[in-house]
Amino acid sequence: MSFGYTPESFGLIIVFGFVGIIVLGLFWRLFRAALRAVGVKSDGLSLAMFASLIAGLLLAGSLALDTFGERATALVTSKRETIQVTAQGGWRRTYQVGVRATGGGVAQIATLSPSDEEYDAVVEGDELGVRMLRAGSLSVVRDDRDNTWTILPWTWLLGLAIAVVMLVLAWRHLASLIIVIVVLGGVTLPLVNAYRDWRAAEDMSGITERATGTVRDVTRVTEWRFRTRASASSGERAFDEFQLPQHYDVVTLDLQPTGLRGPVLGVDAVDVAQHAPPVLAPGTRVDVRFAPRTPRDVRLDGHTRRWHWRDMLSVYGQIWFALAAVVAAAVAWAWFKTVAQRRLALTGRPGRGTLR
Repeated sequence: MSFGYTPESFGLIIVFGFVGIIVLGLFWRLFRAALRAVGVKSDGLSLAMFASLIAGLLLAGSLALDTFGERATALVTSKRETIQVTAQGGWRRTYQVGVRATGGGVAQIATLSPSDEEYDAVVEGDELGVRMLRAGSLSVVRDDRDNTWTILPWTWLLGLAIAVVMLVLAWRHLASLIIVIVVLGGVTLPLVNAYRDWRAAEDMSGITERATGTVRDVTRVTEWRFRTRASASSGERAFDEFQLPQHYDVVTLDLQPTGLRGPVLGVDAVDVAQHAPPVLAPGTRVDVRFAPRTPRDVRLDGHTRRWHWRDMLSVYGQIWFALAAVVAAAVAWAWFKTVAQRRLALTGRPGRGTLR
């Protein structure tokens, strides 16, 4: 869902945003106080219940848009596809389609966030159907091809529900085993996924299409940071910031695949030597390969992508080294404390023959 507005009412969205943050904070305090009044003392449980309530309100709003939203025609005024390289070493895609929607009231401007298929299906000047739930000069707008049931991540929700039910049923009898399984899964799954990502990146059997693209940007990745707070302590940074042995360049480029109505933004991440110059310069024209159904996942010829598993192994090695150091320090502290207590006990014990 997106907000629709007129040029005159755009400032209201900013005002409502600030007011909404304040109201949400006050609502949380009142909600937590009400739960404590009825005997719920855990902040974690209170937060989970509050999040469930907010999710329910959003779901209700989406259903209201499905049921009461008016159908309208929107003119596509702009398209924008971006890739942002994250601090964790990956990248995030965004698709934005600017529209001017008309209906029973004044025309409103909105920015939709479609899927990649929906994004590729339109170009500037096309018309598409939307649903609008109006409130004066503001509205909630959604692409008419979507609804509440199509935008919900059903696979993830079903998997989460099954996992929660299994944990609750087995916790009393298999608590220790469950903890071991969760820990082992947390260790092995990322390594397995990293190996599979590397194999998929190097598998050229289905990479049959070719095109010439123009490099838009090249970002060098030398570390993974899982915490963005600059105030994190050195102990926290030991588990959140990792220097990588295998540096890599994330290359984004514009290309026009055959059969698509508009250009797409392709991306590849390739190994580079430390202190090496970027593999390509922005503006360079370069031939790439890709699979017919995934033109955004391109492959640059002549490069390797071993960073997937090399860097993941290094990160786990750094984590286990830090954990070993913490455990060793704890064991040493416990040993010295025990020795000191024994010496203190011997020193304070009355000797033989001492008069009492």
